[in-house]
Amino acid sequence: MLLKADIDYLIMDSARNTPIVILRTINDSCIIPIWIGYLEAALIASALKEVDFDHPMTHELFKEFMDHERYCVSDVVIYALKGNRY
Repeated sequence: MLLKADIDYLIMDSARNTPIVILRTINDSCIIPIWIGYLEAALIASALKEVDFDHPMTHELFKEFMDHERYCVSDVVIYALKGNRY
């Protein structure tokens, strides 16, 4: 079963001192926590707050390329959990 989800918020796991991105399904039926690295958390937080940088970030260049070539990511599927990794 596929569920559409958006980033709801970022938090810190105080036990592991690790950032967690919280995804929430569109119909609010479930949340999906994903433990991420500090750099990823900083970039997600910057995007959520619409912070502009002096130069484009790698993911912004990739998005511009995708837009220019009219490519679209329609789905991201998490199909397995192995050793606490998606």
